[in-house]
Amino acid sequence: MGFMTKTALPTTEQAPRTAWDKVITSTPVLMTIVATLLAGLSSSEMTLSQYHRSLAAQNQSKAGDQWNFFQAKRIRGTEKQIAVEQARARGQAAPLDKASLIEAVDRVPALYRRTLDQGRLLAEALTPANTNVQLAPTYAPLTAAVAALIRNATAQEKDAQQAIAECRNLLAADQHKQALMYLDGRSLPPVEPTKLDDPSVLDGLKAVRERQSEAESAPIVAGINQAALEQAIRTAEANAKSAEDADKPVSAAFEPLAAQLRKLGEAASLLQRAAHGVRYCLSEVPTAERDKLPSVSTAAAALENTADNLRIAVTELTTDFQGARDDYDARRYTREARANQESAGLYELQVRRSGLTSERHRSRSKNFFYGMLAAQAAVTIASLSLAVRNRSVLWGLAGVTGLGAVIFGGYVYLYM
Repeated sequence: MGFMTKTALPTTEQAPRTAWDKVITSTPVLMTIVATLLAGLSSSEMTLSQYHRSLAAQNQSKAGDQWNFFQAKRIRGTEKQIAVEQARARGQAAPLDKASLIEAVDRVPALYRRTLDQGRLLAEALTPANTNVQLAPTYAPLTAAVAALIRNATAQEKDAQQAIAECRNLLAADQHKQALMYLDGRSLPPVEPTKLDDPSVLDGLKAVRERQSEAESAPIVAGINQAALEQAIRTAEANAKSAEDADKPVSAAFEPLAAQLRKLGEAASLLQRAAHGVRYCLSEVPTAERDKLPSVSTAAAALENTADNLRIAVTELTTDFQGARDDYDARRYTREARANQESAGLYELQVRRSGLTSERHRSRSKNFFYGMLAAQAAVTIASLSLAVRNRSVLWGLAGVTGLGAVIFGGYVYLYM
């Protein structure tokens, strides 16, 4: 039996991998990592761009609120100033200060007493014991009107006395004394606004006020420090609030005084109408009967004249006070509007700065995206190179897939 001998199979020894081989083999992996990082950076930059664009929209809303405040206050201030000028031009109102206001209020009680005294004199003139003439029945409505006037005048005099006493108390109170100082048409409650001192912010505000476009103001806005801009906004809002807070006590002090003057005006109007009613009832008495009692006609005319003078005095007092108050409001609205205008301009700067920042992040996102495409192209090239070198179907499939992705991305970018 023969013995079979074993023969050794030929073996192929692999050459050791060089450093260059390792670099070539790891290139697709490294490029994939780089592409992933660039894709993440591109997405992050786009998110920041959208954030700053949203922030710009929020700041634009705040700027719009400040512009609305500015416009509303300017309109109201202008309306009040026009009303004051028209009233004074027509002679319906005159400048008023604290001294003249107190003097005008002190004149009113005497006019009320005089009107009531004139009504009583007329009532006495209608008494048969004083006239020695039997009153005709046609005098009955006149007698009733005079009696009603006296009753109403007595009640209204009490109300007027209370209103006048309240006016005097208000005028004597320290709070109202301070407020009345601003009726002279020249001054406002003192406010010490904090001035903006950052040169770049001031330059930006100037650009907004000069209505420069965003492109024209971009170099100025880009040089504004965000922290400085935020501090300027806080300062401007604090200045606006300080102006409003300084004006509130004065406006609040005017209101109770205006309410008492309205009460005086209502009482004077009712007395005047009652006196006119008496005059009308007298005109209904036949002429022959009126001629028998000339003192009645004289007393009725005196009553009507006194009531008219009372109404004129109270109306002038009320109109002068309202005119002085409107003049104060016009001045305070102008000051407050300027503060709101400054806040609006700063918010406009914030909007423009957020827009520039958003555009910067969008540009960075686009560039990172281009870098990612380049890295993907490198992955594709490296995969194709390895496929050719190693004759590997999988590496070839990866390279072809990557090449297709690059071509499709370029098509979408250029044509869609």
